[in-house]
Amino acid sequence: STSTSKSTKPSEQHLTNLLTNPKTFSISSYLNTALKSKPEEERKESIVAVDLNVNVNDDEEDEILQRRMAELALQLQVQTQSCHDEIGRIGAELRAILPRCAGDLGRLDVGLNGMKEDTHTLLEEHLKSSLGYVEEGTESDAQLTSSRN
Repeated sequence: STSTSKSTKPSEQHLTNLLTNPKTFSISSYLNTALKSKPEEERKESIVAVDLNVNVNDDEEDEILQRRMAELALQLQVQTQSCHDEIGRIGAELRAILPRCAGDLGRLDVGLNGMKEDTHTLLEEHLKSSLGYVEEGTESDAQLTSSRN
């Protein structure tokens, strides 16, 4: 049974890869891969189970394969629905998060505008005090010059 589980894992991975890649996915490729992925022992068991009463002919083998395809189609439908449900949950989460993000952006905008105004005010005060120092220095130089004359 260990060898059976090891032999199905790569094919299960391949089926998962088919499901997650929309460019290569098709229902027929999925079903064909899934049919091929059924371990040989399981195929023989299902044929032997039918063979206990009657020899398996082509019609019976086709019936077994059709049942397997129907089973795989149902599994695919369930997995597809599960994916759609997950996408719906993610969409709901995004719809819940986006208004909070918009609120956060609004608060950041207010904060940045406040910082911009504060910076502008500080720069303006610094320039005024620097210019005031220059003007005071200019007046004292003018007084010194006029007193020398």
